[in-house]
Amino acid sequence: MKLFKKVLAAALAGVLALSVLTGCGSASGTVDYTSQVVKALNNLYAEDGITLTESDAAMKTKLKQFMSKVLDSDVSFDGVTDGDDIIEAITEDEELAAEIEKMFPTAVLDDPTKPLYTIGIAQIEQSINDSNIKRYAQEMVDNSVELNYPEEIGGDDFDEDSELTVAVTTVTINNQEYLVGLFSCQVYTLAVKE
Repeated sequence: MKLFKKVLAAALAGVLALSVLTGCGSASGTVDYTSQVVKALNNLYAEDGITLTESDAAMKTKLKQFMSKVLDSDVSFDGVTDGDDIIEAITEDEELAAEIEKMFPTAVLDDPTKPLYTIGIAQIEQSINDSNIKRYAQEMVDNSVELNYPEEIGGDDFDEDSELTVAVTTVTINNQEYLVGLFSCQVYTLAVKE
């Protein structure tokens, strides 16, 4: 009986140590909140004439690949406390920026096959539900940055389309969960749109 208790105690100690170690660091999430975010943002932007649609599987895969590159990179997330800090850490790392540039080639004006991609992040402070999804979705839009903005754009001769496609997932960084959205839209010259 004493041997059994010792073995059980050692096994429990091992499980506890393993669970503590797996709680550290960063991990890409598997929870897909795309449909909830699309619904929330469509309600939020209905009066502005902006329409969001749920992405296809390819764009969702692209988002997961992006997050894997971010988490596998040498970017330090030490001291990161919110979505703005994460965006800053990602965009300031030159090696990661080069990888992102390969994943998201520069958007091309008036070419629907080469859209503008934007990444947005919101810190999840409470479990996501119907009452707070709109706030998280808005925060994700507010804490966003374009990944492949066309360099030739200048002045007021262009606009972004009012129809966006979105993929959303979760990610854990420094034991904090974040909602991450990848948005795409066409960038066009005003002469083409009119």
